[in-house]
Amino acid sequence: MSESPESSHSFKTLLSMLGHHKASLTGAIVFSVLGSLMGLAQPMLINQIIDKIGQPMGMLITLLVGLLVLSSVASGLEWYLLTRTAEAAVFATRRDLVSHLLRLPITSYDKHRTGDLVTRVGSDTTLVRTAFTGGLVQAVSSVLTIVGSIILMALIDVTMLLVVLSVIALTLVAVVFTSRLMQKYTKRAQEAVGELGAGMDKSLVAVRTVRASRAEERVEKELHSSADRAYHEGVKMATVGALLNPVSGLALQGSFLIVLGIGGARVASGTISVADLVSFVLYMFMASMPLGMIFSAITTVRQAMGAIDRINNVLDEPLEDSTGKEAEHSSAISFDSVSFSYDGKTPVLEDVSFDVQPG
Repeated sequence: MSESPESSHSFKTLLSMLGHHKASLTGAIVFSVLGSLMGLAQPMLINQIIDKIGQPMGMLITLLVGLLVLSSVASGLEWYLLTRTAEAAVFATRRDLVSHLLRLPITSYDKHRTGDLVTRVGSDTTLVRTAFTGGLVQAVSSVLTIVGSIILMALIDVTMLLVVLSVIALTLVAVVFTSRLMQKYTKRAQEAVGELGAGMDKSLVAVRTVRASRAEERVEKELHSSADRAYHEGVKMATVGALLNPVSGLALQGSFLIVLGIGGARVASGTISVADLVSFVLYMFMASMPLGMIFSAITTVRQAMGAIDRINNVLDEPLEDSTGKEAEHSSAISFDSVSFSYDGKTPVLEDVSFDVQPG
């Protein structure tokens, strides 16, 4: 399934957003990497603790507790930087959208319904936030943790590692396929919500006309239709998510059971020690947790790209030329001793004179 030009454009837009916050994102990546490295060291310490049961190991336990605390601090700092950067990205996108919307040609407002444009400024930009807080940056540390875990598992037992990698590969194929569906359904759902907002906006603005015309049922039917479309697209998104979560969970559980079976047999034969088996299982779980983050990141970024598609549809529209030929060749308007009244009795303007310059 090849990527559409629209999806490619949306991904470039997302990368451009990330590029505007290099300092904060670099800091988040640094804390994320530090947390990953400290996490990878923990099973190694547990391995030594198990081997030294019955011997003095106060230093090892102190070091393990220290790594746990420091990794938690690094995780907290990473999350703060990501959420702050996400808010900044949403703010900048909303500001650009507002500025662009106010300067579109009048014909664009005829093409787009008002409520739908409001939705793009509101809920569509909100989805961009998730690409930062649960998307690309966390995938970087996740890849590091997975690679480190795989290397350390290979040093313990290659056979069990091959089993784990086979399950991961199959799961990854399923996730990539379902994430593309998620992007498509997210865009459709946001379009439906925008349509509902546009219809509601139009109906409330003209509510007196609707009531006077006894058109409540017809307008209600139209709005219910939009709400129904939004509901069904949302259900499709939920269905894709429901397929994705069990696949990831099944992969983890299946790998764990297979590793326990093979590992138990290898411990019994004396090929590996109990400490090595415990370390391998810990590394497997360490790899599975960030793997889940990567799967989630793929889906999250796809959702954000679906929203960015709609944002780009507006930002890509050319602006109206407010300093063009019309402004250059227009003349000043002069009011000379103008008087005016709505009812012919109460003056609104009385003997007013002024000039209005072009533009």
